[in-house]
Amino acid sequence: MDGLARVSGVAAPRFNLPYPMALGFAHLSQLVARITGQPPLVTPNAVKTLALKRLVQSNKAARELGVRARPFEDTLRDEVAWYRQNGYVRAEKRG
Repeated sequence: MDGLARVSGVAAPRFNLPYPMALGFAHLSQLVARITGQPPLVTPNAVKTLALKRLVQSNKAARELGVRARPFEDTLRDEVAWYRQNGYVRAEKRG
């Protein structure tokens, strides 16, 4: 979250939502989405996936496919730009 805050100019969240509360919110969000026909803000599967905290390594992809990783903040910067350009988040920076 700190890296995302650096590249976006938007402050990182000030607190962590406990897993049970996040999961409950996701279920509520899914229910509201069914009623309104809008997409949910977050899904239970997304919360469960985030809670796994799996370590991912690219050694095999580099070795077998020649994949070269780039700095993570470059990727974050490109993602933030894409979300802003496509209207998913506001373009202005907040501090």
